[in-house]
Amino acid sequence: MKKIVLLGAGAQGAPGASVLARLEIAEEIVLADGNEELLDRVCAKIASPRITPRVVNAADVENLTEVFRGADAVINLINPMFNQCVMRACLAAHAHYVDTSIGETMDLDLTASDNTISRLLLGKELPFSREFKEAGLSCVIGCGSSPGLTNIVGRYLCDKLDTVDSVKFSFGRRSLVPENPDTPWAPTWAPARALWGYSVKPYVYKDGAFEEMPRYSGYEEVSFHDPVGSIPLTYHHHPEQFSFPYFYDKPLSYCDFKFHIDPKVRTFIAAGLAEPATRVNIGGQDVCPRDVLVRLAKQPVGGFFIENEETLSKPLTALCGAGAEVVGTKDRRKVWCKATFSPTFYNTAEERVGLLKRFGASNIYVSFPAIVGAILCTEGNAETGVIGAECLDPYLFFQKMAELGLPLPLHETVYTMPVF
Repeated sequence: MKKIVLLGAGAQGAPGASVLARLEIAEEIVLADGNEELLDRVCAKIASPRITPRVVNAADVENLTEVFRGADAVINLINPMFNQCVMRACLAAHAHYVDTSIGETMDLDLTASDNTISRLLLGKELPFSREFKEAGLSCVIGCGSSPGLTNIVGRYLCDKLDTVDSVKFSFGRRSLVPENPDTPWAPTWAPARALWGYSVKPYVYKDGAFEEMPRYSGYEEVSFHDPVGSIPLTYHHHPEQFSFPYFYDKPLSYCDFKFHIDPKVRTFIAAGLAEPATRVNIGGQDVCPRDVLVRLAKQPVGGFFIENEETLSKPLTALCGAGAEVVGTKDRRKVWCKATFSPTFYNTAEERVGLLKRFGASNIYVSFPAIVGAILCTEGNAETGVIGAECLDPYLFFQKMAELGLPLPLHETVYTMPVF
């Protein structure tokens, strides 16, 4: 049996700990966070004797190393600004590493500092790549839902083809309730990171180079499976369009990522409230409007504590779809193929309640793929060194998901035509 450390007890860490407690894949589970009160609340709700809470300082490599000692794998679900500290500690403790969000920077200029995204963009060697390789360890970056499952689905489609020309990723959310302007902004992940993701100008990969695009450009009505339907998307900053051309072994000429439009965030950006460099003098004090906005935003961490059959039986307020579209050739025929899935793992309130009954939580769309990635690492089914989710075998990944009680239904469409 294995020892797994789950770093972070927040919006994804708490559900992830609940999932691990329900599965027989780890004899010992360490849930680590810097907030002792939050740890106590999460552990009290899960009530599993296999979970040990540990208070950690994510900026202290020695402290992290001591907590990771003896672990087979560490799943990092905290702010990406600490990713490299956690990687160093994993190397020191000789543990496999998995995270769900690539990029340590919060700069709007991605190349302003030396970070993972900037190295992907510039085609440079990634931090600690040689160290993990030499240690015989796997370091899987971006193995959540998106990035993560989206990359794996893209790899699944590409592997069907002889040559690949383009890969397009998409993630969309469609509201099922009328838009209410009085409803406060409530991001589903850390407000600062959510705001930053919309504020950074997106890139697309074209013919071996990256091209910066205007925010909210590339508007397209993207069709997903039923009942998700069609959702308006635009180019968006995300890891997929950087990591897939970097890691995938077949040459491709184009890659992009499109995301749904958040009208509230669009208003914030237009009003200049998303610029980290903006300072306003109020009463003799320099204030950053973005910092005020992030501080006032509703934090997503509390959802885990109010989940029960009654709250989850209420009608859904939104549906989500994600997937990949690939164009290439097979047997001298041009092929267009697309696969979409429900990244939340449910399309109805009944399915959402089913997740709660099976795993003790429903908001597992980021933590569950990370857990699967960690298992593949410990079983020797992942390459050593620093790798992206697209480097994992999609068939093994989907098989492991099914073995753990959560098969991923893929909705596939394929068209072929002769190559002249």
